[in-house]
Amino acid sequence: MVAAPLFSGLGFFYASPDQNDKGDAVKSAKKAKRFGASWCSVLVESVDGRTQSPERVAECVAALRAEGIDPWLYSFPRRDRIEKAIEHAEACGVEAECMRLLWDVEPHEIDTYGDWTQADVNRLADGARARGFAIGWTVFTRRRWDAIRFPEGPMLLQVYERVRDEQSLARAMGRWTDGGREVVPAIGTYFAPDRIRSDAKNAAKHHPFALGIWALATTSDREGATLASVAQGFAKE
Repeated sequence: MVAAPLFSGLGFFYASPDQNDKGDAVKSAKKAKRFGASWCSVLVESVDGRTQSPERVAECVAALRAEGIDPWLYSFPRRDRIEKAIEHAEACGVEAECMRLLWDVEPHEIDTYGDWTQADVNRLADGARARGFAIGWTVFTRRRWDAIRFPEGPMLLQVYERVRDEQSLARAMGRWTDGGREVVPAIGTYFAPDRIRSDAKNAAKHHPFALGIWALATTSDREGATLASVAQGFAKE
């Protein structure tokens, strides 16, 4: 089994606007660097099934590396096209020479595709690892996940609103840390601008070395400056 490296420092998820157009790769990598990022995750497939070309993903990965930022890939797979999601992720990973992948398993369109099962997440894990990926996961906090044992790999837990309440945050994080899994809190920058410093401080109580941010595209210059000022606090010695 390929072991995923531990996360360290501040990291951003790319959204489609961060990489859709020519020139976005360099612009977004420089923005992430300015905002204090030490890692970023590049989008390969959107929640609505739209895909990024392997060439565009490779451009983004190369631009991140040029800025000294550690690249990952991430994808929103759908239950009705798991194999296609794996195949496209592989094409992007090979083109970009980046075989580290986060599966963003969302409870979207359950009425259309049905809810995720243990067999589904096993297929995602086994299929990606068979193609040489080190994998991790990113999900919303959700009681439904109690019925599923996610395969090994770090979890970037989308705590978002829960980060405001210590008891709620502690419960959410605690449900995932059994067994030694690394759980990195991920917070959002599309709330009130004044929240970001306190949200980061609360998240640091549960993982003092790493923090994920959704998303680079929704992070204002003001929020980015705040994040840059706290980024050093998340870096390992």
